Amino acid sequence: MLTPKRILVTNGRYPITLDLMRNLSSCGHELYLAETQNINLCRFSNVVKGHFLVPSPRFHPKKNLKALIDIIKKEKIDLFIPIWEDVFLISKNLSKFPSYCKVFCKEYSLLNTLHNKSKFMDFLQSLDILTPKTHYINNKSQLKKINLPSYALKACYSRASLQVYLMNKNTPMPNIAPTKKKPWIAQEWLEGNNYCSFSICLDGKVQAHTAYPMEFVMKSKKIMSSTVGSYCLSFRSIAHKKILKWVENFVQKTNFTGHLAFDFIELDDGRLFAIECNPRTTSGICLFSKEDRIDRAYFINSIDRIDTQTNTQKQIAIANLLFGWQSALACHKFPLYLSNIFKSQDVIFNKKDLRPFFMQPLLWINQLCYSLRVKKNVIEAFTYDVDFNG
Repeated sequence: MLTPKRILVTNGRYPITLDLMRNLSSCGHELYLAETQNINLCRFSNVVKGHFLVPSPRFHPKKNLKALIDIIKKEKIDLFIPIWEDVFLISKNLSKFPSYCKVFCKEYSLLNTLHNKSKFMDFLQSLDILTPKTHYINNKSQLKKINLPSYALKACYSRASLQVYLMNKNTPMPNIAPTKKKPWIAQEWLEGNNYCSFSICLDGKVQAHTAYPMEFVMKSKKIMSSTVGSYCLSFRSIAHKKILKWVENFVQKTNFTGHLAFDFIELDDGRLFAIECNPRTTSGICLFSKEDRIDRAYFINSIDRIDTQTNTQKQIAIANLLFGWQSALACHKFPLYLSNIFKSQDVIFNKKDLRPFFMQPLLWINQLCYSLRVKKNVIEAFTYDVDFNG
């Protein structure tokens, strides 16, 4: 058993952050939150021992870093877990954090390689790992030279499929302007089954792992015909030995520490392709239960790997009701969608911690106001001040 630790996490606006904090709290640890937005989901949770408002890591990186270090020193934090893309700023400055606090991430150079969609493909090839055909694009003239029958056109720095277009010979080219600072890729479009993985890794070992199919998502209008979507709204854990073996091989080769997630496509012939990497926390973390004791994964590298129970089902219920039906209809899975709605546990609702659930209307209104202020759509605005774009 671990002695209780003082743990700081960032970005309390996310349901995945709330779920992780509840999970770690149930193991007896004290949870502290650092957020750039004063009104956020986790602030209303009774598992949060202390809430701290910090500057944006994207727009005020030095102030954000100082604020985080001050919190760690003041509260004597034992473990610091960055949740979103603020992990890139933190990874650049690991030496500045107090030595007694474990900062749960890898160094910046590797994280940036994994986050950048072009560099990630090049890195996989250097490890002799199978990749889809990919073209790097840093100017408009290169858009005319893409020689693929169908492909995904993606910004190298993006998330949640917000800058992804499904292209074929009859598709008009979108109005984009690739540059060396804002490059894109054209990636061979592969038809198959879409999966996601999420792992907690420590010193090159997969400590905890789950995989789940992409079934019901908040759809991107650019790729409505595919199961690929903007944001997964429902998660069902599966045992996928091939994905686990792939991830374990990758983590060992990179000696990775931190949260690590991949998007995979498995073809009908059994070949498995990783098409994107998220070196940060993703929705897969919600599939672990308090009985799994994932707190051990952050501190003890001699534990047996923690796997989620097969067919554990979670959902972000309100969002799934509002948006999940679109992908269900597009993929002809509406009966499964209805069954999923009733069988899946809501990530936000918890009888012992009700305030986050009932505060959701306020959070939606606050987010809508913020999106109008920054002139972004609601999905883009949700992560706008904590995104990292190279």
